Amino acid sequence: MQLARSFLIFVITTVSVGTLISTISRNQQQAMLGGFLFPAVLMSGIMFPVENIPGFFITAAYPAPLMYFVRLLRNRQLTARSRTGRWGEKHL
Repeated sequence: MQLARSFLIFVITTVSVGTLISTISRNQQQAMLGGFLFPAVLMSGIMFPVENIPGFFITAAYPAPLMYFVRLLRNRQLTARSRTGRWGEKHL
């Protein structure tokens, strides 16, 4: 349930950022080139840890919703356990 709620919040914030960029830009080319998607993917922690990026870019990465969603998914994957709470058992 927490993952579904987090996914819904991620989608809403991502669509909101896209709508804001589309509202500010004058044409489609500005929206595509000035968009937040490509830098957000690079600075989200998907390809390399955010902590390894230079300081200014770390500050610029915090407004990106993708960074928080990647951290949530990574944390969820690393701490996944079965219903009994033991490692290595399959979910029932």
